Amino acid sequence: MEAAKKAAKSERDSMEKSLRAELAAAKKLAEDAERAAKRELVTALREAELQAKNDLREQAKRLAEERSKSEARIRETSKMATDKLKARIANFEKMLDEREADIEARFNAQFDKLVVDFRREVEKLQRQIQDAEARADEIAASKPSQAQAPQVIEKIVEVEKIVEVEKIVEKSVEKDNSSKRPANSSRDDLAKEIAKSQDSLATLRARSEADIAELRATYEERLKKAIEEKDAALKEARQEALSFIAQEKTKTEETMKMQISERERQLVLDRKSLERSFEKTASERDAYAREIKILKASLTEAKRRLREFVDLSDEELKVLQQSKKVAGELDFIKRNYARSLGVDVQSIDDEEDEDARQDRRAAPPPSKSAGDYFKQLLDMTKSNTDNSS
Repeated sequence: MEAAKKAAKSERDSMEKSLRAELAAAKKLAEDAERAAKRELVTALREAELQAKNDLREQAKRLAEERSKSEARIRETSKMATDKLKARIANFEKMLDEREADIEARFNAQFDKLVVDFRREVEKLQRQIQDAEARADEIAASKPSQAQAPQVIEKIVEVEKIVEVEKIVEKSVEKDNSSKRPANSSRDDLAKEIAKSQDSLATLRARSEADIAELRATYEERLKKAIEEKDAALKEARQEALSFIAQEKTKTEETMKMQISERERQLVLDRKSLERSFEKTASERDAYAREIKILKASLTEAKRRLREFVDLSDEELKVLQQSKKVAGELDFIKRNYARSLGVDVQSIDDEEDEDARQDRRAAPPPSKSAGDYFKQLLDMTKSNTDNSS
C-alpha cells in the first residue's frame, strides 16, 4: 500500500513536473511568439513609414523639379514673346519714324520749293517795280514844271500786271514825245495821263494786294492741308501701332492664361496623386493595425485556451489521483480476498497484466500533450493571420 502510494505520488509529481514544464514552455512560446509578432509588426510599420516618407520626398522633389522646369519654360516663353513683341514694336516704330521722316522731308522740300518760288517771284516783281519807278522818275525829270509822281505801288505779284503798268507808262511817254501841241496843252494832257496812270496803278495795287492775299491764302491752305495729311498719317500709324500692340498683348495674355490654367490643372492632378498616395499609406497602416488586432485577438484566444487546458489538466490530475486511490484500494481488497481463498496472487497479476495489454491494444491512441496542443494553437493563429492578410 505504501509502495502504491509512493508510486502514485511519484507519478503525480512527475506528471505535475512535466505539466508545469509544458505550461512554462507553452507560456515561453506564447511570449516569444508575441514578442516576435510585435517586432515584425514594428519593423513592418517602420519600413512602411520609411517607404512612405521616401516616396513622399521623391514625389515632392519630382514635383518641385517639374514646377521649376515649367516655371522656367513659362519664363522663357514669356521672355521670347516679350522680346518678339518688343522687336515688332521697335520695327514698327522704326517704320513709323522712317515714314514720318520721309513725309517731313517731302513736306520740307515742297515747302522750301514754294518759298524759293515765292521769293523769286517777289524779287522779280520788286525789280520790275524798281524799273517802273525809275522810268517814272525819268518822265518826271523831263517835265520840270510837273511835280514828281508819287510812288505807284509797293508790291505786285503777277508779272502780267507789271507788264500792263510798263505798257501804260511807255504809251504815255510816246504820246508825250510825239505830241506837237503847245506847252500848256501837253501839260494838261500829261496831267491827265498821270492821273489816269495813278488810277490804273491804284486799281492794279488793289488787284495785286487781293492776288497776294489770295496767293497767301492758297499757300496757307496747301500748307495746312499738308500738315493735316501728315498728322492724319501719323495718327493712322499710331492707331495701327496701338492696335497691333493690343493684339499682341491679348495674344500674350491668352497664352499666359492657358499656361497658368495648364499648370493649375497639373498641380491639381499632382495633389490628387499625392492624396491617393497618402490614402494608400493610411490604408496600409489601417491594414497593419487590423493585423495587430487580429494577432492580439489570436494571442488572447490562445491564452484563454491554455488556461482552459491548464484547468482541464488540473481536473484530470485530480480524477487520476482519485482513480489511482480507488484502484489501489480495490487491488488491496482483491489481494486479501485471493489470499483468503488460497489463490496465487502472482497468477492474478499475470492475468491482469495480459488484460491490461489487451486493453491498451484495443484502446484509442493517447491524447496529445500540452506542447502539441499549444503548437496546434500557434498553427491555427498563424493560418488565421495569413487568411486575414
